[in-house]
Amino acid sequence: MDRNRLPAVLLGAALMLSGCDFFDSALLPSFGGESSNSTPTATQTAQASTPQLGTGNFQPPGVTPGQATGTAVGQKVEGLRGELSKLQGSVSSENQNLQSLRAQAIQNALAYHQSVGAINEARGRYDSRQPDPG
Repeated sequence: MDRNRLPAVLLGAALMLSGCDFFDSALLPSFGGESSNSTPTATQTAQASTPQLGTGNFQPPGVTPGQATGTAVGQKVEGLRGELSKLQGSVSSENQNLQSLRAQAIQNALAYHQSVGAINEARGRYDSRQPDPG
């Protein structure tokens, strides 16, 4: 019984590992002329297209105009265009709110750092007047 179990376990492990990127790239390196790292991964592609944190300004492109056809599909398209227009208006409004919050956060950070600097400067003047306890 144990004799028949070993090939099944090995086959199962091979099947499970065959889907792993680590298995392909680290344990079985490329036999071709190029390295396996030459093609970008999905994560690298997503990171390249994602704007840096705090820099996005989301302006929807607008809804393309269309002609009413009078059919059921045309009516559905008109409805979807109306919903898209509302969604883009909402995105635009939220973008304005985001930009306002970012500007306020920058002002708050500047005020905070100025306060900390003033406190540290005052503390330094106070500490320099104290005699050395040593």
